Amino acid sequence: MGLRSTRPGSRPVRGKLVRLKENRIALNARILARRVREVTSHARENLNLRLALHDWRQAFRNRGNRNAIFLWVPKTAGYSVIRVLDAYGAQKLPDYSLIERYFENRGIVTFGHISVRHLREAGCISEEFWASAWKFAFVRNPYARAVSLFQYLKRIDILPASTTFRIFCTYLAERAYEPVGLQNQDGLSMMNPQVAWLTDESGKLLPDYISKVKDAERGYARIVHELQLRNAPAKLPQENASPASSVAAFYDDDTRAMVAEAYRQDFETFGFDPGVMPD
Repeated sequence: MGLRSTRPGSRPVRGKLVRLKENRIALNARILARRVREVTSHARENLNLRLALHDWRQAFRNRGNRNAIFLWVPKTAGYSVIRVLDAYGAQKLPDYSLIERYFENRGIVTFGHISVRHLREAGCISEEFWASAWKFAFVRNPYARAVSLFQYLKRIDILPASTTFRIFCTYLAERAYEPVGLQNQDGLSMMNPQVAWLTDESGKLLPDYISKVKDAERGYARIVHELQLRNAPAKLPQENASPASSVAAFYDDDTRAMVAEAYRQDFETFGFDPGVMPD
């Protein structure tokens, strides 16, 4: 019987070398993965610390402001408004835990897309603060808002990229979205009609002042005046805008009818004409 070769070029030795190399690669991969986790955790901790410091700083700066609540309906120029208000100490608290931790029932505040009606029912907003706060909001033509929501929800991967506008309108027609409540966003909850954020259980409007997005500059001037925002920017900045496109180009007779019916309360409550398609 012949002896197996132990030369470096023999198969047993080559097999051992391959296994050693594979083990080193696996070890290096585990070390790299652990390092990535450590760096990610450290970055997350630093981010959380920065956010916490910002929230505490805003709460302190906000104490001298007039009591006010910005009721933020999705896709109605909200980011533009809050960018201005942030510079004056206004608090942006789009999470229930943040509200419990930082909200002092004074100053300027927005709760993002959380329902203020539900917050009042939960006792997070005191009756004293509610009564004294100037409440304001922006609303948008429902046809234009539907297009903006469609584009936005696809952009942030809430809707699949393959979703067509007709499918989106079918969701609206079937009320296939979650209700508003104590969350900033729950699935397709942003698709609710605007009245869901701006009316109480009896249908009464909650804001003291409502501006249409098409009249945003006039509405912005009123906000600056009411909240006494000294040295505010002359114009409302443009933030988080959807890609510019013709609203009418998205619609045919069927989708127009679906949106008109799904958002019928918005058309009626805020004085939009369902027979007129915006540019």
